[in-house]
Amino acid sequence: MTIRFDPFCNFNKINKFFEEFPSGYNEEYLLKTDYSEGENNFYLDVEIPGVKKEDVKIKLENNILIVSGEKKIPVNENQKKNYLRKERNYGTFKRSFMFQSAVNPDECTANFENGVLFISIGKLTKKNNKERVININ
Repeated sequence: MTIRFDPFCNFNKINKFFEEFPSGYNEEYLLKTDYSEGENNFYLDVEIPGVKKEDVKIKLENNILIVSGEKKIPVNENQKKNYLRKERNYGTFKRSFMFQSAVNPDECTANFENGVLFISIGKLTKKNNKERVININ
């Protein structure tokens, strides 16, 4: 009895798994982002193709920026079609970014152009030197 060695045996099983895996509507997917730092600002370029800017929310709280929203299934996608392959993602998305140094929530801008969200957040340059009396209870 001879046993043949098949080096692609596991590879073929993995391919079969992904071919059978349902695609199209994912509950959540990761946003691809370029994150950089300048002298006075942090910059984020977030790819969100196929999403309207009204469907995107940006929140900055405690040095954490949260970008969230939903990519909705187009109206014509609800029609019965005989898909040979369906690779586009739909559903909710949410991504958080924590900054290494303090940011100024009053110095934030966001622009949305051609499926890319451009965010600029100013660094907090002045320290709060206000004096505060703390009462002992």
